[in-house]
Amino acid sequence: MPEADRPFAVYAASKTESERKAWEWMKEHQPGFVFNTVLPNTNWGRVLLRQIGGSTGNMVRGLLKGDKSGMQSPPQGFVNVEDTARLHAIALLDPYVTFERLLAFAAPQNWNDVIGSFDRTIR
Repeated sequence: MPEADRPFAVYAASKTESERKAWEWMKEHQPGFVFNTVLPNTNWGRVLLRQIGGSTGNMVRGLLKGDKSGMQSPPQGFVNVEDTARLHAIALLDPYVTFERLLAFAAPQNWNDVIGSFDRTIR
């Protein structure tokens, strides 16, 4: 694996492993509550609290300042942050959603798509 790909691979593996361990714990301990997971892909959208940059928000801010390090992540799907928030509320509150893995992605995207959206957003 190229060294440039390592940070993303470690990040993805840690998320996968932590979810796997959570499901194992649920199966072993069978607590008296429902457990759901929300698995969004890259989140793009409105920043509600400017003090909290967020990982993808910081990648975009960095790119606008000439820092291309965030562009090392591979092409993947994206989802709007507000849709991700809705899924979290559903996972927590909807009585019909029980012991589910809620995947969240709207469409595929790559960095050319992201950069192309800057022009549309700024206008």
